[in-house]
Amino acid sequence: MTKHFTTRQIVFLGILMSITVTSFHAPAQAAEAEQHMFLTPLPAALVLAFSVWVLRRVQRRFSDQDLFAALISRFPAFGRLLVLLYFVFNLVVMARDLRMLTDHVTITLLPLTPIIATAFFLLITIIFMVRGGIGTLVGMAEMFIPFLIATALVLPIALGKAMDLSLLRPMFDFNPEGFVRGSWHMLAYMADLAVLPYVLSGKNYRLRSGLGGVLGGTLLLMILLILQQTVLGPLITARLTFPSYEIARQLQVTDFLDRFDLLIAAATLPTVIIKVGFDLYVLCSASRRLLPAVKGELTVLPIGILGFVCTFWFFENLPQVFAFSREWTVYVLIFYVVLPVVFLVILHPKKV
Repeated sequence: MTKHFTTRQIVFLGILMSITVTSFHAPAQAAEAEQHMFLTPLPAALVLAFSVWVLRRVQRRFSDQDLFAALISRFPAFGRLLVLLYFVFNLVVMARDLRMLTDHVTITLLPLTPIIATAFFLLITIIFMVRGGIGTLVGMAEMFIPFLIATALVLPIALGKAMDLSLLRPMFDFNPEGFVRGSWHMLAYMADLAVLPYVLSGKNYRLRSGLGGVLGGTLLLMILLILQQTVLGPLITARLTFPSYEIARQLQVTDFLDRFDLLIAAATLPTVIIKVGFDLYVLCSASRRLLPAVKGELTVLPIGILGFVCTFWFFENLPQVFAFSREWTVYVLIFYVVLPVVFLVILHPKKV
């Protein structure tokens, strides 16, 4: 039975997919744009808006199906090959996200715990979440994303005295090469929201909710980038591993809460865990289309273990993850821009 989700829930899910992992290190790479770093999400958002529009046009032809199911029902052999390629693509996404999440937890919260143990316990949590189905993931996103939005809106007030607006100038001294590179890195992470039409039916995923997720995620990222630019500055931001965490460390609420960053980290990390959980759900959804005889819940554990292994197989350390975003954007454009345009041309329901 297909679950029904509201527009608000899908918008929150889109924000979750576009901002959570992006906020880890992408701002440090966006700092190549110097004083215009806070504008780097805009070109990426335009590409994503086009992708969402194209995917929605395709999905309207198969309102009762997600795009994975539509591909296989229309082209049984070629469609399965494409779904398999998307499976591999999203396996890399899950490995990247789990590696960044694990290193972030190790650095900020559990520095004495072996990184393998941290990743394992995170994976167990994620597996139990995904076994609850997409309703559990969407419900948790609806619970935690409002808190994330509230945090992003409160931080400018809390950090008001530390902000130096002169770091936004000179506005007209534009560095086009650095700006393009910064937007290129942003797109590598923000594009994760384009996977939603592949696992949500056309009755749940509509153009308004898709564009709402793009708009909401972009505005929140711009707020975060403005904070990093005016509090830390582009030069310092570019040299930090997790600049968003450093922003939180600037907060001090009275003499008794000088580690207020731990409270913010503990409150926002669940959104990243949900994001990795949705990565795993996408893999399970693709495998269910490839192997319809196997129950979806039975694939969660083995695919989760596969993602766990690939996390340390694909990426030996964090610098490799960060450097990979340069090449990863090419694959993002292929899977979320070029192929959707191809689907728009060739993917039509069978004529009766």
